[in-house]
Amino acid sequence: MAEQQNGGTLNINQAIREATAQLSAAGIDSAAVDARLLMRYLLADPGTGPAAPGTGADTAALAAPRAAVDPGTLFMRADDPAPSAYADWVARRAAREPLQHIVGSAPFCGLDLFVEPGCFVPRPETELLADWAARFLNGRPAPHVVDLCCGPGTLGLGVSFLYDAPISLTGIELSRDALRLAERNARLVPQAKATFVQADLAVDDPAELPATAGVFSEAFAPADVVVCNPPYVPESAEVSPEVAADPHAAVFSGDDGLELMPRVLQWAEALGRAGGGVGIEHDDSNGAQVAAMMQQRGWREITQHHDLAGRPRFVTALLTQ
Repeated sequence: MAEQQNGGTLNINQAIREATAQLSAAGIDSAAVDARLLMRYLLADPGTGPAAPGTGADTAALAAPRAAVDPGTLFMRADDPAPSAYADWVARRAAREPLQHIVGSAPFCGLDLFVEPGCFVPRPETELLADWAARFLNGRPAPHVVDLCCGPGTLGLGVSFLYDAPISLTGIELSRDALRLAERNARLVPQAKATFVQADLAVDDPAELPATAGVFSEAFAPADVVVCNPPYVPESAEVSPEVAADPHAAVFSGDDGLELMPRVLQWAEALGRAGGGVGIEHDDSNGAQVAAMMQQRGWREITQHHDLAGRPRFVTALLTQ
């Protein structure tokens, strides 16, 4: 793809057209979008974020993720020679490697987060839950947010970034790799006083967590809002290669996708304050069940929310304890 048949180098516009055809042939529905995104990331200053593996960049020394250039840049530079690395990036995407793994970052709520293989990739549909939580906290001085199953810090840091004022964040996650990445991402949101703790929601007791974690007690002050994007896909569900690239434990939760949900609700109730908010993402087939579980616990103002495609996406409620 890097060269035309007559030996001339492809320009950016030509390379994007060929990449779109290649990605479409690989079964990628968003072929045109991905082809342009890969080019936008590749044209970004490599000093702003991690380059693709094998390029020789010292990713550990980079303070911020690579951010895609403005879409208008593709128009302005349409006749420029396509970067030589573009063909490799397109080939990797055609092999169904997640785009976020290729570029090393993912946008979320206007913030670019570091992304690595082995950690759950932030999804745009989860931004709706972060936006709800930030609006719920509006006007509260120095609020505290708890992010259960926080992964690389996605939801909690998204809420903190949108809140745009001093805020305390406690992220709880099972994976050490995800916690390491969450710590790195937290440096991108200086207004957040963030603490990340390793715990297994399925077996650990939230009441014992401050002592076993060995962290300052203020990290476990009652939360003004608890958010969670837990594993919720049924084990029998067919998923795309991109979703399958995420850690299995971060995606799937038993036969019905609800295996962990009772424990998520228990943790939210234990760590949230009376009158505090809770927002939990779920599989689009389980919204009514999650709402019913909240009702059984006596929570108030239970509301089901839909994503931009009209699918049930998350449920919110107020704690009563």
